[in-house]
Amino acid sequence: MQIRRVYRGVLFSLAALALAACGSRSSLPSRSIAVELTEFAITPNLYSAQTGEPLAFVVMNKGVLDHNVTIIDPGGKELAHVEVKSGQTATFDFQTSTPGSLQIICSIDGHHKAGMSAQLTVNDLSANAY
Repeated sequence: MQIRRVYRGVLFSLAALALAACGSRSSLPSRSIAVELTEFAITPNLYSAQTGEPLAFVVMNKGVLDHNVTIIDPGGKELAHVEVKSGQTATFDFQTSTPGSLQIICSIDGHHKAGMSAQLTVNDLSANAY
C-alpha cells in the first residue's frame, strides 16, 4: 500500500513537471530587440522572431531629427507604433502572431522613402517541431 502511494506521488510530480514544461510561449520572458534610428536608416535592417514570441523593442534615436517605429503587416495594417524624440530611447512590447514578413518603418513624412525601413521575419514555430 505504501509503495502505491509513493508511486502515485512520483507520477503526479512528473505529470506536473511535464505540464509546466508545455506552457505557452507567452509565458516566456520577452527577448530584447535593439533598434537604432538615424538619418535615414533603421539598424539593423533585418530581424527575426518565432510565432508567439514576446519581444521587447528598445528603440534608440541617435539622429538629430525626431523619428518613430511603426510595424506594419503585409496588408498595410499598423500593428505597433512608438514615437522617439532625437537623443531619446523608447521601449514597447510586441508579440508576433502569424508567420510572415512584417515591415518596420519610420512613418514620418518622407522618412520611409528616404530609407528608414527594416524587415521582421516571423517564422512558424510549429514548422520546427518534430
